[in-house]
Amino acid sequence: KMGIHDRTPADEAKAIANLTEDQKKYFAEVKGVRGIYGGSSFYTHFCYSNPETRKLLVDHMFNYCKEKKHVDYVHMWLADATKNQCECEECQKKEPSDWYVMMLNELDEKLTAAGLQTRVVFVMYVDTVRPPVTERLKNPQRFVLLAAIGMHYETGYINEEYKGEIPPYVRNQGTTPSNALRLKWHRRCTPKSSQRKWQRQNFWKLLQPIHIVRNRLVHIAKIVVAVSCSMEHILINYKLKNKS
Repeated sequence: KMGIHDRTPADEAKAIANLTEDQKKYFAEVKGVRGIYGGSSFYTHFCYSNPETRKLLVDHMFNYCKEKKHVDYVHMWLADATKNQCECEECQKKEPSDWYVMMLNELDEKLTAAGLQTRVVFVMYVDTVRPPVTERLKNPQRFVLLAAIGMHYETGYINEEYKGEIPPYVRNQGTTPSNALRLKWHRRCTPKSSQRKWQRQNFWKLLQPIHIVRNRLVHIAKIVVAVSCSMEHILINYKLKNKS
């Protein structure tokens, strides 16, 4: 509907230049202005309190899952930017993580109704490092939590507990709390029977095939380097013999 996804940079720039006021209503309001943030849709948040906006995003995700049934895990992330959450009156009634969880639940409802088993990966990143205040995941088994910063794919989560009170949220100001808040995410969004399972989830298991391929490629690269060095040695000896 925005005409700016899955396009080349030139196509995206053209689509951004032609955005209508009706389309701009879906984008986050930052300093009184709605539109593309930082010149790229990649950095742009939406007005998540707007039910139409959430429907657009959820429908896009749902249609992708329906068309790509072979995809086991699909990621639903937000904008890759800071201090640009929507500042409209409605959005300020909830923290970003609450609007995020609301949208995740809406996606889960559509996937469940369609009988799709797709798992949804959601992200602790910038504002969503903070756990939701009022919203809860209705079907936690659908979801996998990823801490985008402060973890290693091979070692999984570090189960450190966040010390002290969570600092009060000030929209588009302040610093991002520690990813140690992930345990508070677990406790607020999953039933007690699932918390232990969530805490020991290790993304290494999901990425093990990639790691195996990577190791093989490194091994092949070492062989190529060794062969190249050997060939170079042979060539040098050959030239020396010819000179003599």
